[in-house]
Amino acid sequence: MKMTDRQKRKAVAVLLCMVITFIMLLSSLYVLIQADHDCTGADCVVCLNIQQCENTLRLISSGATIQNVAAALVFIVALVVVLYSFEISTQTPVRQKVRMNN
Repeated sequence: MKMTDRQKRKAVAVLLCMVITFIMLLSSLYVLIQADHDCTGADCVVCLNIQQCENTLRLISSGATIQNVAAALVFIVALVVVLYSFEISTQTPVRQKVRMNN
């Protein structure tokens, strides 16, 4: 089955949204997990990683909280499920070019 340009663009857009949400979720989880680490001082690698994650979150979301990230993830998953189910329900024999013999 060939994908049309519209389907390709939709798939790329959904994939990009999922990747961005995944990055935001993982960055938030890393900050939460490592927030109470044993700091070794000025050259602490974990502190530098936390700072990098916070900068990434600021860049992507302009100050989104963890609750907003979780809500966005739930929304995107629900949207993907709805879009996928809609795409399945709109597949008809005519659209699939099935030959109908009597």
